[in-house]
Amino acid sequence: MPLCDVHLLKRPCRVRGLSLIELMVTLSILAVLGALAAPSFTNMAERMRVSAVTDELVASINLTRAEAIQRNGAVGMTRLTGTGCPSLPSADVWSCGWQVFVDTNRNGSKASTEPTLQMFRITSGVNVVHSRSGVDTFTANRWGQVAGINAFGFVVSPAVTGVSSKATRTVCVNSGGRVRILENSVTCTN
Repeated sequence: MPLCDVHLLKRPCRVRGLSLIELMVTLSILAVLGALAAPSFTNMAERMRVSAVTDELVASINLTRAEAIQRNGAVGMTRLTGTGCPSLPSADVWSCGWQVFVDTNRNGSKASTEPTLQMFRITSGVNVVHSRSGVDTFTANRWGQVAGINAFGFVVSPAVTGVSSKATRTVCVNSGGRVRILENSVTCTN
């Protein structure tokens, strides 16, 4: 039986569905809206990745300090190298990740026999660079102070867009151990 019988109804039949022109207009509008929204999603994804790594970095620095207080010093944090890490251009690049360790021999570097308290591997496209050239390890003393008298920091930025990205953050640590997160790539001061 047909959907409508013209002889029985006094009004014309309604046709259900979309015409090809209506479908093309709808798809065109969706394509334009998608093209406009894509950069916003990229920026949001970069911010989320940088924020996650920044939070882990701050947590690891605070763990280093807390464990140093608990263990009467001799706790450090070092960048990851070796197996599973790409060849990093210099010691100040921490883009593979880091580990917090007990420095039992108190030499300021991680030996294979020293226990690891925490390890964090960076799996997303985020770069982490230490503000001091050539620094791949730092330690905290029994008061939770970071070795050295000057402030230092880490610049955390998206790998694709680099430090020019609005998602870039700087994690600053002063000599007393206070940790701050600042927007953009900035120089940390005490």
